[in-house]
Amino acid sequence: MNEVEAANKLLKSLDKDILSNDSVRKVLKRLELINKNITGPSIDKLKEELSKSPKNIGIVVSIADAYFASNKFNSAFEILIEHYPKNKEIVKVVTNDNAYAVLFDDGSVVSWGDIDNNASYYWISDNPYNKIDSGVTKLFAYGFGFVAMGPDLEPTIWGESYLNGFDNLSTLTLENYSEDIDYTFYSGNYADIISAAAVLSSEGRVFTWGSEYFGDSSSFSSILNDPDHGQIKDLKITNGFSHVAGALTSNNEFLLWGDDDDEFSSYTGIVNNVSDFYSNKYAFALLLDDGSVTTFGDSDYGGVVPTGTTGIKKIYANDWAFAALNTNNELTVWGDVNEGGENNSGESLNNIVEVYPSQKEAGTSAFAALNTSNELIVWGSFSGVVTPTTGASVVEVYTADGSFSVLYSDGTLKVILFCSDKLVDFSVNKGDKILSYKCNLFIMNISFLVL
Repeated sequence: MNEVEAANKLLKSLDKDILSNDSVRKVLKRLELINKNITGPSIDKLKEELSKSPKNIGIVVSIADAYFASNKFNSAFEILIEHYPKNKEIVKVVTNDNAYAVLFDDGSVVSWGDIDNNASYYWISDNPYNKIDSGVTKLFAYGFGFVAMGPDLEPTIWGESYLNGFDNLSTLTLENYSEDIDYTFYSGNYADIISAAAVLSSEGRVFTWGSEYFGDSSSFSSILNDPDHGQIKDLKITNGFSHVAGALTSNNEFLLWGDDDDEFSSYTGIVNNVSDFYSNKYAFALLLDDGSVTTFGDSDYGGVVPTGTTGIKKIYANDWAFAALNTNNELTVWGDVNEGGENNSGESLNNIVEVYPSQKEAGTSAFAALNTSNELIVWGSFSGVVTPTTGASVVEVYTADGSFSVLYSDGTLKVILFCSDKLVDFSVNKGDKILSYKCNLFIMNISFLVL
């Protein structure tokens, strides 16, 4: 007896009370899909029918159901996106840890997947949360939840109700909610048992919800939205395992909350005279009005600033480290010594014009700094120096995962990249059309058209 037959036999043996349970009914629905696709036409046959009737949405749904029943969720997603939106244009597609949601140009939203985060998958036809037919202009995903917003639609939440702290399709009450107010959505990288979000309004008010960490700002809510402290003008969230939030008020006060793991224990209360602040995965760096720097977080990743770091005018952050530029155009770096917290370039970090951190969530983290000699100095998980040809000035510097590129005024593009534990340095000259480079252990094709 195969697994499907065994499941059918077991369910037939259950009494009515058990069969009426919500979780069991979801399993029944899923099993119904599987049974239907075992006895129905094959996916290849359905695709053949679709090629003859490309506007037949019933065939599209049948193909998607077949993929869905076989746990081929990406394939179900692709066929749906390609054919489902009859007379609709897709505005946005978002995904959280377990599910998808799509916003159409008529303001409607559909979602599918393991929306409840209990390994019971909803498809479009049986999803009880697909009830937003119009009015949505903004759609966001986070952790195990979705948020839909619109001028006449207060933020509506659905997903894993326990972690989100709301029943599904609940309305999030934002004080003075108005279509004339802009709202910026924040969420850290979702991880197991973490599902939190925050909204910052253009009026400088912060609203948070969800599980522990920054989703619970109850201990700071009176301060966050207290006019005496000034409106919130910036909000950042660390995106490591601990999702901690930091906010800067218009009175230059810094607030921190969500430290459930005591990794930011050096924070004991509001920090005053803060001109700006920066974050990586596990730490915050605050630039004070007097040019000094204060840090909070894991000491291995930037939570302790080097002694004597003064006269700072700007701070830069990658995922694991910080770099601070002082008024003499000299850099001080700290954090993870393998990811940019130590200068391993062999060159001094003086006469610096600009600094370029690796992109967030990059596979390899580093910094690049351009000096007055038009050299690009790179340090971190890969290091080296990109030097210009004689007399050439820098037009643009580009960052990518594991590489930095410099376009010079003579039309030369020089690239330095980390590839299979070795450094590659090459250039594309004016007139060269396409250059492709392949790494040893993984493929990284780099193509340029230099005019």
